[in-house]
Amino acid sequence: MPDSPAPATQQPTQLEAPVRPAPAAVAARARAEALHQLPARVPFFASAAQPEIVRANQKDLYYLSQLSERIEDVARSFLGTRWLQTWSKELQHGSRLAYFGLTTLLGSQTLGEEYCDIMQYQNKDRRPPTLSRRAALVALHVLFPHVLGRTYANLRRSLVHRHEATQTSQAEIDSLFPSSPPPPAKKGVVDRWVDRLASVAKDLPSFETLTEDYLRSVHLAIFYLFGRYYSLSKRATGIRFISMQGRRAKALSGSQNSPAPSSYEVLGVLMGVQLVVRGLLAIRRHRAAAALADPNAVEKEKEQERQRQRRKKRFLIDGRPLATVVFDPDDPEQAAPYPDEEDNERRCTLCLGTRRDATATECGHVFCWECVVGWAREK
Repeated sequence: MPDSPAPATQQPTQLEAPVRPAPAAVAARARAEALHQLPARVPFFASAAQPEIVRANQKDLYYLSQLSERIEDVARSFLGTRWLQTWSKELQHGSRLAYFGLTTLLGSQTLGEEYCDIMQYQNKDRRPPTLSRRAALVALHVLFPHVLGRTYANLRRSLVHRHEATQTSQAEIDSLFPSSPPPPAKKGVVDRWVDRLASVAKDLPSFETLTEDYLRSVHLAIFYLFGRYYSLSKRATGIRFISMQGRRAKALSGSQNSPAPSSYEVLGVLMGVQLVVRGLLAIRRHRAAAALADPNAVEKEKEQERQRQRRKKRFLIDGRPLATVVFDPDDPEQAAPYPDEEDNERRCTLCLGTRRDATATECGHVFCWECVVGWAREK
């Protein structure tokens, strides 16, 4: 038998060496991982304390008032006083937009922030605010209140006119049906809600009162308690402040000479108590107004007056009612004007004496002629 062919010897396969990335790619990957693994805090810099934020805001308000005065002087010189009185609010908002647009929008510190050595950062990633977030901050801080105020005023005015028109039409219908009530008109859900809003629109406060006395006060009390966001615009955009004075570096180095920043928590508690008292007084006034609006309130008041008169007639002295003998200081009919009050009405507030040659100024106040002339010379 022919010899069978020998089996082919298998050559050992060589292991392929792993492909090593280029050093530049390794460095780029390391930088990317380092950027994604940044710590959740800014090293060696603490959040700005409440006194620093308040002081920076006061400094910004000072420089903003100076800028507004300069712009108003220029507008008065070129366009006149009447134009300035008409467009004064728009000029104020324009000056605010110019101030924050040239500082915050461009990514630089405002004069108040530079004075207090604080800087803005995003609370989410502890980085400087992006352009879109800075633009949103300026828009919410300057433009949004102006637009919202105009919209609120126009809506409130239209609701008041609607309520007055509804009352007028209802009075005309009542005059047409004096004996029997008129047939009720069918209204949808939206119309009923609009009528309810129109009925309370007259009692609603103005936009300035609503924001300054209520919303701003509540937010300021929260800031004094927690010390994070001083304005609503910064709370909406998530922008806070860091202090560049290095208090945390002193704390990490073990220095005992770094005092803790002062806090306004007590002031926040007092403002909270004030807001609660103000709310209770507002509820009390609302209830009193609702009681006066009750159609039976007048009859109740008359009945109480009749009962008061009957109690007075029960007691007689020598056949005369006690009310005619004894002086009641709470009775407006027995009260007479005090001579001091009449004299105060005729006194001059400049010389504190009786007015001689009474002269009225443009504001409506009345003074002596010699006093107001001397005051005008001094001023």
